[in-house]
Amino acid sequence: MNKFYLPLGACVLALGACTRLHEPTDAQLTQLLRNERAAADDAMAPIDRTALECLRAWSGDSGLMQGLSPALVDEAGRKNCRVRVDGFIADSTRNAAQLTFEDVSATATVKRAVALAREHAPAPVATTTTPRTATAPAEAPIQPPAQPKTDLGAFGADLADAEEQCRKVQEVAASPSQDQRIAAFASFCGKSLTRLRSTMETIMRSGGNEEKLRTVSESAKNLANQARMTLGVAK
Repeated sequence: MNKFYLPLGACVLALGACTRLHEPTDAQLTQLLRNERAAADDAMAPIDRTALECLRAWSGDSGLMQGLSPALVDEAGRKNCRVRVDGFIADSTRNAAQLTFEDVSATATVKRAVALAREHAPAPVATTTTPRTATAPAEAPIQPPAQPKTDLGAFGADLADAEEQCRKVQEVAASPSQDQRIAAFASFCGKSLTRLRSTMETIMRSGGNEEKLRTVSESAKNLANQARMTLGVAK
């Protein structure tokens, strides 16, 4: 009798260890992670690079995490980038299969997503542009997004603060005397703000779920604090 109950007890003690993850098909994964400019029914839609890098950071696999920015793989960076993936998951037009974050961040699934990104990458376009030399002027830093048409209410305050702090970091990064770490964070900050604002606006247009908005707002607050710390170092 004891032998009969042992497997069940092991599952209960493992608190979910016996739960099977839903392994998405290539079509489901493409639809979920497709680039925002791609059509929903495009079977060969390019995979969103930012979402893919986030899943690589969450995969826990050293091979998949290789080459990622240090700002992305730390705890704050992973938390910030997850907001974008969670926004994709919450979008029923992308996630008809009702995949969870645990489903898509599983190592095997992330490896498949990386392979799909390679398969769906557009062919390189020939260009006659003169190669950029070492003396060419640096690209302008990414600027925070323009004020949106969607009213974000009270939840937009932390986002506005993060945008202001990021703007200050980008001004400092534009100075030739600043090191690459400041410039790298300035770029990361601008891209993160674009994702956070886009996600918050999507949630507001979908009914304004307060719990999801609060999560995005917390991510914006963390980003603002990171920017303040960076500004402190730069002084």
